[in-house]
Amino acid sequence: MRVWVAPQDRDSLRRIEALRLRAADGHLLPLSRIATLKLITGQPQITRYDLKPMVAVSARIEGRGFGNALGDVKRVLARPGLLPPGVYYTLGGLYQQQQIAFRGLAMVFAAAAALVFLALLFLYERFRVALAIMAAPLLAASAVFFGLWISGQTLNITALMGLTMILGIVTEVGVFYFSELQLLRGAGMAFREALIQAGENRLRPIAMTTLAAALALLPLALGSRPGLGHAAAAGHRHHRRPRRA
Repeated sequence: MRVWVAPQDRDSLRRIEALRLRAADGHLLPLSRIATLKLITGQPQITRYDLKPMVAVSARIEGRGFGNALGDVKRVLARPGLLPPGVYYTLGGLYQQQQIAFRGLAMVFAAAAALVFLALLFLYERFRVALAIMAAPLLAASAVFFGLWISGQTLNITALMGLTMILGIVTEVGVFYFSELQLLRGAGMAFREALIQAGENRLRPIAMTTLAAALALLPLALGSRPGLGHAAAAGHRHHRRPRRA
């Protein structure tokens, strides 16, 4: 357990010694009555990385998201003349792990898109149909960046997971719509009338599915507590409904 007091109560050794503790009988006594506080200097050491002297700087982020704080750090470090000649910096720790995971999820998204396209090609056996259905989730995925920009969020791991989810959800909507279109065309209906009728027949179930998904993600999108930046990115998605021709 880690207990923090107000910064003004721990800015000097004397103030820490004067901190009040409650005894078993209920009266208050200063910390100096039961403990001796000393400033002890650790053993000096030189840390090297790749045979070069290195200083590791870490910080605890409170009250804001990781992506926004990291953006401020990058802007400060990019100021000209901030670092002397011969000194450079690299970002590691959680940021490095996040970048590795980000690249992995990008590969997952590309693989998912390829597999979905192959599945559509196997189902309908026509490139034109598979490309038309795949165009819908790609257009919907582009609206994610607009949602992130409107909400002030950054493209992070959770947002990329949302992109992968959109790929499956919107493709499912396209399959439902095209299947209805095929049934109407098989019944002898003209192409234009079949397009309109398919939209009318599938509008309610598609709208209900889209609304349910949007409402389920609404608490994440509206999350304003510190540390919810990554989770909120998953809720900023744009759902496309088929329009009536």
